[in-house]
Amino acid sequence: HNHDFEFEPLPGSRFPIELLLENAPALGWQFDIAWCQKAGQDPVRWLQRLGSLVVSVHMKDLAQPGQNRDEDGWADLGEGIMDWPGLSRRIAANTPCRSLVLEHDNPSDVLRFARRSIAFASSLPFRFMDS
Repeated sequence: HNHDFEFEPLPGSRFPIELLLENAPALGWQFDIAWCQKAGQDPVRWLQRLGSLVVSVHMKDLAQPGQNRDEDGWADLGEGIMDWPGLSRRIAANTPCRSLVLEHDNPSDVLRFARRSIAFASSLPFRFMDS
């Protein structure tokens, strides 16, 4: 899966994620959408451009700027700034994705993260595992 640096433009305005996926056509992409957004990119744009290659999604959330510094700026799924209801509809419309990974890179309380994130993911309009 990607991190933020695959969304930093190279000379000539290409992105490492594009080069990687174009040159490895058999590779399925596990799209870490929060890292894309953290890099300043629009995840919806990437879902539209390369969504056909997305086989799995890392779902995590970004905290409000300046918050959750003890958790490296990440938030439990649904507790942050990302539009996961809208993103889940885009994932359903633009990808063959059938699996998800609930993730937090540095939770201060693993059980809190799991409870909140599972509850939020279960409420989304598109349930990846039900499709």
